[in-house]
Amino acid sequence: MKINFTKKQFETLIELVYAGHWILNSHRNEEIEKYNEVEQLIYSFAKPFGLEHFIEFDKKLDGYYPTLEFEDSMEELIAEYDDRAFWDELVDRLALRDLTKEGIEGKSNEEIMERRIELEEKYEIEFEKHHLNRLKIEK
Repeated sequence: MKINFTKKQFETLIELVYAGHWILNSHRNEEIEKYNEVEQLIYSFAKPFGLEHFIEFDKKLDGYYPTLEFEDSMEELIAEYDDRAFWDELVDRLALRDLTKEGIEGKSNEEIMERRIELEEKYEIEFEKHHLNRLKIEK
């Protein structure tokens, strides 16, 4: 099979591969190798596409790696993702905690989901207005 890309499409593919790899492997002590293999394959075509300012070959490490210029260009997108994921996860976990404390025995799935949405909305409003300023950990 052959897939044809324009330079712009391949640039976008590199960005997607980088972001995907970052999400899947950046938090691990040992990376998932199958993602590294595909990443290396895609990165190996950067130079033929004239994108060596994004990806370069490191002889010592024997692999293709993003340049600092490219990583800097992706930093804002990743920061946006991190920020959104943090707030979404915080709201979700606090709502589930409260729902569990209230108890769900005898409630229908619809009632549980309704209450969960109410709790999530409560926390979304709180954090939108006050961020973490009023969040306290009790002893």
